[in-house]
Amino acid sequence: MQAEAQGALAGSGPPLFAISPPVARAGQALTISGVNFYSANGLIQAFVGGRGAPTRCPTETVCVVTVPQGLGSPRNLPLSIVTEAGTSNTLPVSYAE
Repeated sequence: MQAEAQGALAGSGPPLFAISPPVARAGQALTISGVNFYSANGLIQAFVGGRGAPTRCPTETVCVVTVPQGLGSPRNLPLSIVTEAGTSNTLPVSYAE
């Protein structure tokens, strides 16, 4: 099951299409599907609920993001990815303790 992207892009950053799994705990890896996961300077960052999250993007269409610790009580949080082109749209991830 995947959560689908909704709404317009937040800027000129990479468009995000889907996140799997849509419910995650701290330390769990999320697979993000999209396009243009590329930065000439090599810097690609992800944020979950506004908090920086470990990120690796093995291709320009897939990033793996690890849910950070300390996000508080369970709830829906926005996930975004930032490249040198800008910030992506957000996808919701349901955070479970």
